[in-house]
Amino acid sequence: MKIGSEYSALGMEEGIHWHIHRGVKVEYISEFPDRQTIPFVRYSNLETGDTIIYLDEENPPGDELLSSGELRTMDCMDCHNRPSHEFVSPQFFIDNALTYGSVPKELPDIKQIAMENLYAHYTNTDSAILVMEENIREYYSFMYPEMYENRPELIERAIKGIQTQYSNNMFPEMRAQWDQYPNHIGHIEFNGCFRCHDDKHKSSTGKVISKDCNMCHTIIAQGTPGSLELVSVKDSLEFHHPVDIGDSWKEFNCAECHLYLYQ
Repeated sequence: MKIGSEYSALGMEEGIHWHIHRGVKVEYISEFPDRQTIPFVRYSNLETGDTIIYLDEENPPGDELLSSGELRTMDCMDCHNRPSHEFVSPQFFIDNALTYGSVPKELPDIKQIAMENLYAHYTNTDSAILVMEENIREYYSFMYPEMYENRPELIERAIKGIQTQYSNNMFPEMRAQWDQYPNHIGHIEFNGCFRCHDDKHKSSTGKVISKDCNMCHTIIAQGTPGSLELVSVKDSLEFHHPVDIGDSWKEFNCAECHLYLYQ
């Protein structure tokens, strides 16, 4: 990640933290209080006095929003809006559970069945725990009867692991879980950076707020073990989506698939 300049003496003239550099001012107007939709962005160079206004060409701000909407100056909290009590998504905590073994990766379809259960709506934790156990048992007894009969310890570990991860990360009684509290850092599950960096915010002269991966990332390795693409730290690769989806990853934001895949 290009957090800051290559050379510390340059301060924050480059990299992600350029947005709050002392020599620039970035302001925006959001359509809603959650600041998820941002149709207006204004960049000001405080040293030269130059100003550029970017409007979302697909969702341009109306006159009422421009005249009465809050013009907010971008600061740390516009990205770091979840500094504590982070609620992680099911795909994240189940990947971790698969990695350290509390959910056995030897079970076929285990992530799929976990996601289907974790994205279901539950009114309380007790009912969630019971329904998950019933669904997982029913699935493996029907789809994999030999494994269900011969490897019951794997089924039990999967049930316990998924239930534990749910209990540690999702709290239906309090209506508190990952999708209730957007995290603006990154762009996988919420648009985050792509609220502005989407190739759709354009100025009157044609300047665009780019969504080019290499603006924020230097990709020096990607691929699978045995077929890695590698370059030196002074170069950067063009991003390749892990699954071949053509150019769709360029046309849509990550969260459009990662957030809604199971909903």
